[in-house]
Amino acid sequence: AFGVFTGALGSPVTNASVYVHDLTLSNAHFDTTMSLGACLASAVSTGNTAIFERIRIEQCIARGGTDVAASINNDGGQLIMRNVVVRNNVSYQNGGISISTTSGGSTRLSQISITNVRSLRTDADVSGIDLSGSTNSSVLLANSVVWGNEPNPAIPDILLRTDNISLNRVHFGKLAGTPGSNLSPGSGDPRFVAPGDPHLRANSPLVDSGAANPIGGGNGMYDVDGSPRTQGAAVDVGAFERDPDAIFINGFD
Repeated sequence: AFGVFTGALGSPVTNASVYVHDLTLSNAHFDTTMSLGACLASAVSTGNTAIFERIRIEQCIARGGTDVAASINNDGGQLIMRNVVVRNNVSYQNGGISISTTSGGSTRLSQISITNVRSLRTDADVSGIDLSGSTNSSVLLANSVVWGNEPNPAIPDILLRTDNISLNRVHFGKLAGTPGSNLSPGSGDPRFVAPGDPHLRANSPLVDSGAANPIGGGNGMYDVDGSPRTQGAAVDVGAFERDPDAIFINGFD
């Protein structure tokens, strides 16, 4: 697993910043009983910042313990994650990502696409994105799509473990938990180009439907493919911005 730690693990370091960008993280043979992310394990402590941008988390296979594809613990720091795609993963607990925010931490997630992630457990809490935040922390998920994951209708795509998490223009299949606010939610078929590939078709409801500037993390200048934001009337929802002038992009759509 790829590890990113800013001032964590008992270190007194503060005012540190880590910027991780333009990476593909894969791990087809993660096998441990430890509670870690198969492809990404990160911790951010008080006074420190971690930014993840244009990251692909895919083909992460974790068959033991309580593993997820990516696990981040924000204990009082600032976490920004944007233009990230999580897809085609299998885990014992959650093939997607799990983020815990405590001790007054700030977590800003925007332009995230999560699809075709699976859990090996039939009673898994979630297969998609698992979010929690302590009462004095701030968590926002915006301009993101979490859809087409676990086929078991009892397992949600999004799990909010606390009621102080804000959603802004989030498109999902199944939601568990109560958000602090939920602006312009979306549901139903997002019209991806193919299962496991969340590029958008021309008639996707996610095209030109994102919030202009989500608080904190922003949209980023480029999508996960490196294409410029914004190319239409408004930013697209998810990790991929569709080029309205590309006639044959992603096949004949």
